[in-house]
Amino acid sequence: MEECERRTRKWDGDGQQVMEGGDGASYPRWYLTIWFHDECIFYAHDHHVLCWVHSSETSKPYAKGEGQSLMIANFISADYGWLSSADGNESVHVKLKPGKNHHGYFSNDELLMQVEKAAHLVHKLYPNDDHVFIFDNAHSHSKHAEDALSAHYLSKGTSKPTDGKPIGVHIPMGDACFADGHSQPLYFPPGHPTHPGLFKGMVCTGFKCQKNSNGEYGPWCCQCILFNEPDFANVPSLLSTLCTKNNIPAIFLPNFSPELNPIEQCWGYAKQIYCEFPPSSAINDVIKNAQKALASVPLECIQKLWNRSLHYEDSWTSHHYHSHRALPPEATKEMISELIEHTR
Repeated sequence: MEECERRTRKWDGDGQQVMEGGDGASYPRWYLTIWFHDECIFYAHDHHVLCWVHSSETSKPYAKGEGQSLMIANFISADYGWLSSADGNESVHVKLKPGKNHHGYFSNDELLMQVEKAAHLVHKLYPNDDHVFIFDNAHSHSKHAEDALSAHYLSKGTSKPTDGKPIGVHIPMGDACFADGHSQPLYFPPGHPTHPGLFKGMVCTGFKCQKNSNGEYGPWCCQCILFNEPDFANVPSLLSTLCTKNNIPAIFLPNFSPELNPIEQCWGYAKQIYCEFPPSSAINDVIKNAQKALASVPLECIQKLWNRSLHYEDSWTSHHYHSHRALPPEATKEMISELIEHTR
């Protein structure tokens, strides 16, 4: 993130861009635009319960429960606001009614389609900028390909032939990699005389997983050894692979760190406006009011929230490391640990 900040545009408290270096020598040749992604749910009964009324009005009961819901997923940046064209005809925001009885849930497939569209749109609308996509650590963001390497699903011994019995659909894993870069197939070739297409197994001849004094397998277990191998430990997710394919780096925020994602505060700003609309249980009103609320978030507010996120880590580290010119390697880890403690 520190390397990204050097190439991003910066703004002061009034929303004016800060031009660093009066002679222009320090201007980056290509500005870097950081796009934050997130999802938010708007509920039909999200409205202010306490409000000022005329003395002649009587009390009126309000609907219980959350009512109908609408999920919106979108990208935002401090440079341009929500990711869309100037006329609004091209955008990447996704709207769906969550739940198994409606549109389902925002899965990895929908996310990949949205990111693919967003990558093409940022290159089309802002070709003179470099771009970075930042995501939170949701479970759907870390999904791997079906044939990705995984030591967890590898069997210890060689697979046995099925003797012609029907089996379910089996997707073999991709090849592993030796230290010198050569590929290592995990399955026997289809034309093998005794084990055609079967898994070779993790254990070499004569190897035995040893247990410690507590009866548990230690780090010398064959599965633990494979877990730490680079080709097993560094398997990219589908999301990272897609971003790399479109020449856009992907950065994933640590768990329990909404302070580092300014779109979280933008959702809160939009919901404050959304709560001021007259409550309605109709889904069409929910969609209309949510879109109005999101469009009401000013760009100056987004820039202030962006500055706030950038300064959060600086303020935390200056409080905990008063005399350090260079932060120790464990500074970020300690900050995240403190964030986790505050959420419990």
